Order: sequence, then C-alpha cells, then structure tokens
Amino acid sequence: MRFNKARNLLALDGLGAFWSSLMLGFVLMGFQPPFQMPSSILVPLSGIAMCFAVFALGVAWFMHKGVWRYLEVMALANSAYLFGTLVLLWLFWVEISVYDKAYFIVEALLLVCLIFWEFRVAAKYRKSKKYRTGLV
Repeated sequence: MRFNKARNLLALDGLGAFWSSLMLGFVLMGFQPPFQMPSSILVPLSGIAMCFAVFALGVAWFMHKGVWRYLEVMALANSAYLFGTLVLLWLFWVEISVYDKAYFIVEALLLVCLIFWEFRVAAKYRKSKKYRTGLV
C-alpha cells in the first residue's frame, strides 16, 4: 500500500488517531501510578483523537472523489491538536512523570511528520493536471 495516495494517507491518519485515543483513554488513564497526567485532560484528548479517527477513516472508506481536499482539513486539525497538546504538556510539565513526557513528545514528533506529509501530498494533488481540469 502506497501512502502517497490521499485515501491511504487518510486511512493511516485515522488508524493513528484511533491508536492514540486508545492509548490516552485506556493505557495512560488505566495505569495512573506511572502516568500522572490528570484524567480530566486525558478524556477530552482521547475524545478528540477518536473524532479524528472516525472522520479520517470515514472519508478514506466512503469518499470517492476529492479525498485529497480532506488531507488539508486533517492536517490543519492535527496542527490544532498538536498545539493544544504541547500547551497542556507545557502547563503540566512539573506535575507529570517522565513516562507522560516521553509519550507526548513521541506523539508530537509523529504528528509533525504526518502533518508535513499530508500537506505535501495535498500540494501534489493540487498541482496535478487532473486538479486543474476538474477531474479530481
């Protein structure tokens, strides 16, 4: 499966968001002694990630034309999620454990890569001849 196609990249994004939601909602909340991020923060983050998963997987599976346009939407949504996560990480830096810091830093690095990748693929579609003729 090549991830330079918009549909495949959205599916990858959706699966990653689903994984993130499970990690935040079950692992980080379920193992509170080693993880110390408050549950009041983890529940909304997990919910947002699940909404992203439903949106991205829904578009990847049910849309047939213009899927690449949703890459830009997901890249912007992922950027907002990344910014919010980094702000929360900064606010709770003293209170959280090393495990929390490691998880959120790795998640942020993966999100940065995904955001750039989504914007790059969307730009490739935008420059294509099919886009200019209205076929995509």
